[in-house]
Amino acid sequence: LMVRNILGISYTPKDFSARIYSASYGNPLFTQEILKNLYLKGCLFVNENDGDWDTEYKDDYDSIMMPESMESAVINQLKNIKEMDYKVLEVVSIFNSAVPIEILKGFFDNADSEIEKSIDDLIAQGFLVREIADWGYVYDFRNRFLKRFIYAKQDEDDKTKMHQKASVLLKDYVDNVTGDSEELIYHLEKSHNWEMLIKYCLENAGKMEALRNREEAIKSLKRAYRAFPPELDDIRKAQIMIRIGDNYSYNVDKKLCIEYYKKAERIPALANDKLLHIDCLNKIANEYCDMNELGRVEKYLDKIFKLLGEIDYPAGYAMAQYILSK
Repeated sequence: LMVRNILGISYTPKDFSARIYSASYGNPLFTQEILKNLYLKGCLFVNENDGDWDTEYKDDYDSIMMPESMESAVINQLKNIKEMDYKVLEVVSIFNSAVPIEILKGFFDNADSEIEKSIDDLIAQGFLVREIADWGYVYDFRNRFLKRFIYAKQDEDDKTKMHQKASVLLKDYVDNVTGDSEELIYHLEKSHNWEMLIKYCLENAGKMEALRNREEAIKSLKRAYRAFPPELDDIRKAQIMIRIGDNYSYNVDKKLCIEYYKKAERIPALANDKLLHIDCLNKIANEYCDMNELGRVEKYLDKIFKLLGEIDYPAGYAMAQYILSK
């Protein structure tokens, strides 16, 4: 049935299917790649006389040379591919999602018509698929295994440069066309552009917070936090951890909320940033107050009022008094 459905025919070629099954053991993706392999080699073709699928092996199906694995099937398919077509596949492979043709063209000095023809050829050969997105046509691999295979074969330095190129091309596209920064963030991460990665992760977190999508906001904030060197005690790390704690607080996850507030508190304490230190302590005390752990509330309020005795911070004092009144 699988072979019949892939070929789009009304009958089941039992002997032919049995030979395919002997190699694929019914694996749908491997079955599809074996058929594609036979088609690209010209062993499986459409008979011009009757319009039906035909094979040069006729009834001698045992003589069909089968790939031993998905990898060998993919390697066989790539043997006769044109140089330009393979370069296009290399570019598409670095993207995490389907890529617009305008972005693909940015990687080549060739004429647009040459790139478009290459893409059309790759679609006809079953390597790429064309999809519709809100901003037009986008392109991706039909086979995820092939995508991973081609990406893995590329030199690491070349991949880093391509990710860097992709991030430059995508920045304007995200800012002016799609507004979706997820793919851009992926390339910033892969090209080790940490400052820009932090910027877009924080922007994305802000959008998610506005939509009350706490889980996605936390995901973006944690991604921004991981972009900092572990040994660096940057005040921005504390601010990010406070926002993570705030989002956990909205989700009523007190344990994780307090955990991130405590992590955040360590940095302004070391940096002698008393205002931010007081903010962290107030947040911890407030959560413990909501949990009715009054002993811990008293402990943190003592720390807060001690710091408030050293600086003038009306907002921090007002929050501490609010907690005390509760």
